[in-house]
Amino acid sequence: LLLWQPRVALDADGRARVRVPLNDSLTSFRIAAVASGGAGDFGSGGAEIRTTQDLMILPSFAPLVRDGDRIRNEATIRNTTTGELAVTVEAESAELAAPLAPQQLVLAAGAAAVVGWEVAVPAGVAALSYQIRAHSPAASDAVRLRQQVRPAVPTRVVQATTVQVRGELREAVAPPRDALAGRGGIEL
Repeated sequence: LLLWQPRVALDADGRARVRVPLNDSLTSFRIAAVASGGAGDFGSGGAEIRTTQDLMILPSFAPLVRDGDRIRNEATIRNTTTGELAVTVEAESAELAAPLAPQQLVLAAGAAAVVGWEVAVPAGVAALSYQIRAHSPAASDAVRLRQQVRPAVPTRVVQATTVQVRGELREAVAPPRDALAGRGGIEL
């Protein structure tokens, strides 16, 4: 619900003007009006509106990746204007070792194109945070998103011991021969 206005004053011609604040969603909205002016005066009306913007980024990044994956993250860039747009698309992620190269597009009126970046998912991060910006002299858009990162080889328990200790306990421990470097450990 974007707006509820129980009382609206009419002008001399019996008309009303109501400003409806829209949120950031690019979607459609249904507007309904119900009018009552006394015992026999009743009416209703409605409309549906669709919100858009001149330049839009529609990312299609996988929501979950595994460390060590080599993936291609893509986004669709859409020009909704009636003219051609020269667009620069930039993306960045602080968690990646190498910067993502900016891309240049020329989009015809009403056209869309897919841009993408090859990414090597690093180990040891829980998520990759991205900021994507598309801009031209006439329009711009920006999107932030996160990709969850899971280990390709999850840590698992190889040995567990429960013992009541009185005094000193000595236990020889070593990682399994096929253990991945920097992963796992001992918990007491």
